[in-house]
Amino acid sequence: MTVNLPANFKAEFLAAANDANLATRFWNAYNNNPLEQIKHGHHWLVRDYFFNLLITCKTIDAHAFMKIHKGHPFYFIGITSFLMEDFQTAVYFFDAAVTEDINFGAHPIDNPTPGTRFPMMEGEKTGHAAQPLVAVAQAQVERAITEYLKYTLRSGQELKLGIKEVRNNFICHSLIAKNKLGLRTLATAFISYFIEWDFRNRHFDYGVQRGTSEPFFSHLFRGCVLLESLLKHNPTIPITGKQLNSILTQTDIRAALGIIAIQGKGHDLSLEDVFHELQKPITTMDQVMEVAYMARNTLGHNLGWDTNINQEQYQKLYFIIAASCLHVIACLWK
Repeated sequence: MTVNLPANFKAEFLAAANDANLATRFWNAYNNNPLEQIKHGHHWLVRDYFFNLLITCKTIDAHAFMKIHKGHPFYFIGITSFLMEDFQTAVYFFDAAVTEDINFGAHPIDNPTPGTRFPMMEGEKTGHAAQPLVAVAQAQVERAITEYLKYTLRSGQELKLGIKEVRNNFICHSLIAKNKLGLRTLATAFISYFIEWDFRNRHFDYGVQRGTSEPFFSHLFRGCVLLESLLKHNPTIPITGKQLNSILTQTDIRAALGIIAIQGKGHDLSLEDVFHELQKPITTMDQVMEVAYMARNTLGHNLGWDTNINQEQYQKLYFIIAASCLHVIACLWK
């Protein structure tokens, strides 16, 4: 979409680069009525317009472009990308909007903005354009939490976790951690893993017969890497090992997670081994962590399996990997 600019556009842009209040008015003046456009399903046009608007500003003055508060366009690029089911792009730009807001004094809990509502999954908060999407993301995480709470520890002890703990102990911690950009990546990977599943799961309904399983393998593998990363970067117990096996055999980590050591599940595993494990009753976190570990060691070393994944297997693995990530957050992110 072409950006039609008035003669005074450059002067307004340069002034807005030096004043956050002027920046808000500047973007509002040139936002091309995104809510009305979105209402009529013109998601691609809105996103393309904001991309072009950003490039136009950068071309005019790159230094001013770096200074100006760009939360508004980033936020709407996030919304339109979500509606186009381009979830990783959506989360990327929602996070970019958060960065802009935090740089100008926002805080996910003490001074929230529309931008911070999405990563914090505050779908119950109204008055922001992305609220319906935030509610969807929150519901998807809460559904996974419900599935996680169906498991027990080997001792029979019930698990405890709620959306509030995920928000405050993990998401907020990751958003405000200075000089630890990797934690921001963990937060966005966490959210995109959960919001992508329904979209991928619907692929099975369209009658595709035999062929690539790449979208499913790649999605599940990202969840496995997220599990390993949540363990490595947890703020409670220093990690001594470098691989998932050595981390899960670390005595204090096992004690905190309430699991036993994983035995005999090395690199000689096949995808069939994982699917065979899924046929067994899985009721404890020992079993959950073992299957997640097996998935990490198969999907992380080979995508060319001759055995396709079916919808039931995909669903089971999604929730098992999700439960393993949530368990690490519940036990180690406090």
